[in-house]
Amino acid sequence: MKKIVLPLIAVISMSSFGFAASAAATEPTVTEESSEDKDEGLYLGLSYTRPSYDIDYLNGRTITEMDFNALSLQVGYKFNPYISVEGRYTMTFGDPGIEGLEPIDVDMTIWGIYVKPTYPLGPEFDIYALLGYAGTNTSGHFDIGGTSTPFSVDESSFSWGFGGRYILTEEFSVYADYLMYHDESSLLFDHVVDSINFGIAYQF
Repeated sequence: MKKIVLPLIAVISMSSFGFAASAAATEPTVTEESSEDKDEGLYLGLSYTRPSYDIDYLNGRTITEMDFNALSLQVGYKFNPYISVEGRYTMTFGDPGIEGLEPIDVDMTIWGIYVKPTYPLGPEFDIYALLGYAGTNTSGHFDIGGTSTPFSVDESSFSWGFGGRYILTEEFSVYADYLMYHDESSLLFDHVVDSINFGIAYQF
């Protein structure tokens, strides 16, 4: 029996040593994710937005100017640190500041789809452009001669903008940008819808 047990112990010991050496040799190495890899994927944002709706005569005299308070939801996908696609939806709240014609009630909604080229200026700050298509709906009631007259204006056109982002952590960043939604000139009028935006974004 001893002649059988001793060689068996030797075989088991050699097998255990070989398995341990093999496991050590094949143990996976953990590599840190690069900062560029972390700056990719889905992101969400929320911003305070200040839209402006202006209709002016070409000589500069204002027909009506409305400045709104609004909130904007931002959903985007970052393919790499240099290019993203992004959608935004904006809804106004409260009463706007109005110059010129006095509507008794007015609201605005804005949507936009953009390509977003980005240029990093450092590890924590980058600048970007927004190029795409946007639509606006402005609706409400004018008080004309004591009569409430409803109105609704839908417009869509090429939209552009630019801005900057400051990275707080791997997940959170703050941004500020300007967007032009609609800019149209006719023989008599100049019509502009634009906004400035200040927000925070979360990178998944």
